[in-house]
Amino acid sequence: KMKTKLLCEDVFVSYNTSANDPISERDATTPPYTFDDCSGNTQDLITKITKSARQIRLVVIDYAGLSTNPDDIRLFISLNKSIRELVVDIGHKVEVYSRYDLLKNIKILNKFRCR
Repeated sequence: KMKTKLLCEDVFVSYNTSANDPISERDATTPPYTFDDCSGNTQDLITKITKSARQIRLVVIDYAGLSTNPDDIRLFISLNKSIRELVVDIGHKVEVYSRYDLLKNIKILNKFRCR
């Protein structure tokens, strides 16, 4: 779905964490694992974002697919300046948010407080 419907270049999977765990700490102590057609876990995603010279459009499935902690999302976006947009796939449609909106609009951030 991520590559075919949403045209993602890379797909990163975190299977053993909670949606409320700090993004920067996810998968830090989890043993390596592989899934077919997967580029890695959250730590691999962070590495890719940090090293990227390109602007990034981050795509997540559902709001909880990134985090249920709006403060952590704001911190993650602010620290990773290459993230220009966040796309949230909510099944029947996608919602697209700019970096500015994620950093400044509390109404948008509160959508992530969904569990």
